[in-house]
Amino acid sequence: MQAAVLKTYFIHSWPKTVAEAKAVQEALRGNVIAKNRLGKVRTVAGIDVGFEKDGAVTRAAVVVLEFPSLELREQALARKPTQFPYVPGYLSFREIPAVLAAMERLKTEPDLLLCDGQGIAHPRRFGLACHLGVLTDIPSIGVAKSRLIGEHGNLAQAKGSWVPLTDTPSPRPDRNGDSRQLPLSQSEGVRATRASARLPLPPGEGMRVRVERAKGEGDQPSSEIIGAVLRTRVGVKPVYVSVGHRVSLETAIEYVLRCTTKYRLPETTRRAHKLASGG
Repeated sequence: MQAAVLKTYFIHSWPKTVAEAKAVQEALRGNVIAKNRLGKVRTVAGIDVGFEKDGAVTRAAVVVLEFPSLELREQALARKPTQFPYVPGYLSFREIPAVLAAMERLKTEPDLLLCDGQGIAHPRRFGLACHLGVLTDIPSIGVAKSRLIGEHGNLAQAKGSWVPLTDTPSPRPDRNGDSRQLPLSQSEGVRATRASARLPLPPGEGMRVRVERAKGEGDQPSSEIIGAVLRTRVGVKPVYVSVGHRVSLETAIEYVLRCTTKYRLPETTRRAHKLASGG
């Protein structure tokens, strides 16, 4: 009999429109913790999503690897009807329902999630890695193959080289507690971790991301570090790493590199992509 690892929890209602989705992101983004709140990492999970029937069905894959050996512990696949259109910046609403269904099938609760997508390197600082991390309260990292927003300087060719990804500062989340007004509903058949009872976190426990300040501008930041452009292999394109939840940027970079072997993408992403694509 399969052991139940994740406990049932309450999640927000899944929106049907972009306006509703934006409201969810604005309400929940203050819950992101961009500093280390993770214990000993013994397992890392890669998460990726594919689609079937011309996008009508979302197929989510979760692959759990031992850390640091990167040997396969287990994997799970789930399919759900696609309920949200493809809109850049809102992919979590299209993908996470199936991802949660796949995570429900795991016997192992991962210590760290590496998501194929953005974390706070997102227009509203709440990409897929943040969204999934906040809902499950599992430390998470966004590892994207392309840049959604931000600017960066020249990157050296050596493996492990990285430069900050910066953007103009995003307005702070409303500290009056908008997240507490978010409509909640118990999702049938969806499970998550024990910490969900603490959702949403108190205002003020949100993102604490370093900023670069221009001289002469006082306390007004000129740019905000939202991630890192990281070279994982000599001579190939970099990846875009950003905080998801409960990790610092420096820690996120470290784990991405330690999960990367001879390929551009970390093993977590590679194996999850292979499973999600039916390979």
